[in-house]
Amino acid sequence: MAGTLWFLNVREMVQLLGTCRTLREDKSLGIMALSNCNMGVHLLQGCNSDWMDLFLQNQLNCIIEKSEFWSECKEHHFNPGSKELNGHLMQDKVPLRYSEGQAAHMLSLLGALEFHLKPFYTRAYVATPFGEFCRARPVIVPLPLPHKKRKCAPWTMEHAQSALNTLVDGLGDDFAASTTKYVYVSEVGMHWDNILVGNRDIKSKCGFCSAARKAIRDYRKIAKSMFDEFSDVLRDKQLEWRAQGLDDDEMHERRSLLKATMFPEDMYPDINAAQSTADDILAHICETDQFPMVPFEGMASCLERKNDDIFTALALECQDLCATFYQPLKRSIGTLVAIRGQRLHRSWMDTGEDAARIRRELVAGITSTGFLVGVYIMRAVEDLV
Repeated sequence: MAGTLWFLNVREMVQLLGTCRTLREDKSLGIMALSNCNMGVHLLQGCNSDWMDLFLQNQLNCIIEKSEFWSECKEHHFNPGSKELNGHLMQDKVPLRYSEGQAAHMLSLLGALEFHLKPFYTRAYVATPFGEFCRARPVIVPLPLPHKKRKCAPWTMEHAQSALNTLVDGLGDDFAASTTKYVYVSEVGMHWDNILVGNRDIKSKCGFCSAARKAIRDYRKIAKSMFDEFSDVLRDKQLEWRAQGLDDDEMHERRSLLKATMFPEDMYPDINAAQSTADDILAHICETDQFPMVPFEGMASCLERKNDDIFTALALECQDLCATFYQPLKRSIGTLVAIRGQRLHRSWMDTGEDAARIRRELVAGITSTGFLVGVYIMRAVEDLV
């Protein structure tokens, strides 16, 4: 039986281990199965592709080339048929509870994340018009069993809160908190926290991006109505001016005066900007404090430049990133977890300072079997890629 595993793919190994409790809870078979897949060879290695490394210790404590940071691990390789075991999975302090079948659950999740998230962690996306790039780094962490939880009972938000607090003080409290009690203010959050993920038949939608598009449409609509009104008034005035015998130069001067009277410089909307690009219109909307929504509670006080930050987060590149990265990523994570928590950030998640910083935010949920599953959304400036 054991030798058969080396010739199976992930799906086949999951099916085999799932046939009975004896196989599912066998430690040796679990280690063998995890060692026999692409991502299993990286587990507990502390490398770029170690998805169990929640604390990013290797990357945060070691000096590495930034280009290496953005790439996958090149040190550990999966060689089909090599029959090599990942020795780190055999250590006494491995967080996997083999006797509860967690190796089989981990194997299933590794396969699911490879299938659903591969587009997001194997390439970098343009994040802003200022040379920032973005990508995802998957996370799969078996959570410690809370004191009051029965082994066979499904995980609840209360269980997740307790387990995460065991790993990092207060992390579970923030994960389980309502948006009125905890929110990390960021450009990622402006989009992520406003993305509505429906069922498979309903397309995801970002309320933040939708508000921007509607604001631009309304701006153009109002500006057109104002210009139409000006055109009607001008038509009547031109008849009067011609009757008065004014020449073309005088009529042009009168037209300019009429326009200046009807549309002063601080007029909103600006009819001259209405035919400009969407970014130009959005800039005027934000400059005049007319953006119709606050992305999340506390933004006005937590962001130093509210209107500038809203505009920056809604540049066309950022809306494209939301449509191609944030929205499908949030939908994919939603298919993998039973409980969704708050987006999380801690200072230890970031690397470097100022322009050299690589910023990370953890977006994740909890499976019914007690695994924290999600990704670090990582952003870095262009010269770090």
